[in-house]
Amino acid sequence: MNLLKRAPRVLLPFHDTQKELQLLQTLILSISQASDLQTAISMTLCSVCKTTGWTYGQAWQVRADGKALECSPAWYANAPGLESFRKGAESLTVLPGQGLAGKAWAYKDPVWTADMHDDAEAPSAMHASDAGFRAGLGIPVIAGDDVVLVLEFFLYESRPEEKDHILLINAIAAQLGWLIQKKMAEEALRESVERFELAARGSRDGLWDAKIPLEGDWLAPETPVYYSRRFKQLLGFSDSEMDDVLESWR
Repeated sequence: MNLLKRAPRVLLPFHDTQKELQLLQTLILSISQASDLQTAISMTLCSVCKTTGWTYGQAWQVRADGKALECSPAWYANAPGLESFRKGAESLTVLPGQGLAGKAWAYKDPVWTADMHDDAEAPSAMHASDAGFRAGLGIPVIAGDDVVLVLEFFLYESRPEEKDHILLINAIAAQLGWLIQKKMAEEALRESVERFELAARGSRDGLWDAKIPLEGDWLAPETPVYYSRRFKQLLGFSDSEMDDVLESWR
């Protein structure tokens, strides 16, 4: 049973080389400049749906235990009245190999379904089919060697698989994967710095190191030097009273 009565509308053509290239270029720039991951995902879903004609897009993220997918906060509807469908999706979890998202996750490859009725045994596919969706596409987002997110798109009309279209969205997903990997590296670095600071405080030792230049005199007064807070305290200074340059030691 459909969730709403739909007025006929004209879909943008899936294969429009100029529009696809513009979408890819715009999103690569936008994703690289996004302040956070959810903003980048929402921007991707919105732009893909608006430019290529998918009615609905949402993202699934790997659960903390790594055993299932759950709905990401990011979603976009290119038609009104799909809020109830979204709320239904939020209550679902997807196992590896189940439906579009589960197959894209398990296979690490895009999955296209021309008609959701053909995959109605999966709860998420049944939910989409009940909403009146027919064609669907699942795209894995890979960071490193692991799928960390799956993008899922739906269309009311049945649509045969289009290779060029899949390649386009897969290229966009690769940029998202790059962003996620970058964020993960930044988080790991932040945690490493925090652990180092805690260890340094706990040891009560004063630590310092100098950045030795490849060329020139490392004893130059402006040579950057790291002094730990404890090091400065041992010399009788607060953290703000001693600049991180060699001249401060002198």
